[in-house]
Amino acid sequence: MKGEISEERLLSIKIPLPSLSTQQAIVAHWQKAQTECAAFENEITTQETASRHRFLAALGLSSEQRKFDKKCFALRWSETPRWSIEFLRRHIAQSEHKTIYPHHPLSELTEGRNGSTPDTRQPAYWNGDIPWVSPKDMKTDEITTTQDKITETAIKHGRVPLIKAPSVLLVMRSGILQHSAPVAHTALDVAINQDMRAFTVKNGVPLDARFLAIYLQNNTPLLLNLVKWGTTVQSMNTAELENLKIPLPPLDVQHRLVAQVQADRAAIATLRSRATHLRATITQEVEEMILGRRAAPGFKSLTPSEIKTLEGKS
Repeated sequence: MKGEISEERLLSIKIPLPSLSTQQAIVAHWQKAQTECAAFENEITTQETASRHRFLAALGLSSEQRKFDKKCFALRWSETPRWSIEFLRRHIAQSEHKTIYPHHPLSELTEGRNGSTPDTRQPAYWNGDIPWVSPKDMKTDEITTTQDKITETAIKHGRVPLIKAPSVLLVMRSGILQHSAPVAHTALDVAINQDMRAFTVKNGVPLDARFLAIYLQNNTPLLLNLVKWGTTVQSMNTAELENLKIPLPPLDVQHRLVAQVQADRAAIATLRSRATHLRATITQEVEEMILGRRAAPGFKSLTPSEIKTLEGKS
């Protein structure tokens, strides 16, 4: 079967066998590096949490989310605008999510647009210069490139809207909405597929698109409360999303908060890069130690002839 390896082939693999003391030194070296990597990852988590807390606190919000009892649900009759437990949970979450700044519905601040997929049978629509964003591209805070690109012809004749920058993109339909609500800011003009929705700030509205993106990214539970659970795949409730209340601090406050979050993310990216580099380095070092190409801690380096002998045995 494709992707399988037979037991016979597995058992035939030759394993390098340094002395027991060398093995122990290599294991100790590996474990020390893993501890350092874990420390990096813990620091990343700590800084991400602190950044989110600072951002929400500046808006007068708590980073703690209200938890509902799984076996009991009670609500005053006056607070039941619709007979739906899920709707009422969302209603409470939004009513409690008040900031120190005025709130406005998302639809009042932005213009929302859906996307579409150009006809895949038309080669003239694909492999152009225009980024075409789909949920698989929504793994970063800012869209700078995409896996797929389309052409001007697709925009003109393929019924694909061009989303002008700056805009905020959300995944509206995907299995990922079971646990995450991807949001990204785009500083370049893009097109999006039908599982996405774009929000472009209306002319004259004092709202920085980067602030809007950061606000939504830091309020994933609020967005997940808008998810409809279907029999096949989860989707965001568009009408309720359009009605989501967005705080509107003065522009100078928005710019200051954006700058702080960007600085936080740069520091976190540096930590993540160092952790990735450390993992790659330790993997290479341990492999070289096992093969005898590098001395294990506390041991002398092997001579070229000794290395050749080991390689011949492996």
